[in-house]
Amino acid sequence: MDVQIARDDLSDGAVAKLLSDHLDQMFELSPASDVHALRPQELVDPRISFWSARCEHRVLGCCALKSLSNSVGELKAMKVRGDCLRRGIAQRLLTTILEDARKGGFTKLYLETGNSSAFDPAIMLYRKHGFRECGPFGSYERTSFSRFFLLEL
Repeated sequence: MDVQIARDDLSDGAVAKLLSDHLDQMFELSPASDVHALRPQELVDPRISFWSARCEHRVLGCCALKSLSNSVGELKAMKVRGDCLRRGIAQRLLTTILEDARKGGFTKLYLETGNSSAFDPAIMLYRKHGFRECGPFGSYERTSFSRFFLLEL
């Protein structure tokens, strides 16, 4: 499978279904007050860089990096289609974000994720890349449904 990962401006609408499915899944796994996934219209923000993974124009996955300051970012919108899991797409998306963050002068990357077993594969991937558990950051608050991670670049 020839997967291409590139910056995406979301203008073609192809990512909308994946993001909608992602939001639906987050609401199934967590209370509404603990769902921090962004809606597509929230991703069109100058502080957010967005990437999609595609194969022959079919969207397989996506991810975003939100700038919290000149040197601190937050990983957002990390999602791979259910029928494309365990094919290395999330790994490639995360590697792309980390490379871009380093080139962009970021020194820290944070992320928030869920706390149920459904999030274990993602947490394993983050840990593999050096993320370590930390406390809440930004406007997040500690709840029993969220976990927070930090990677110092």
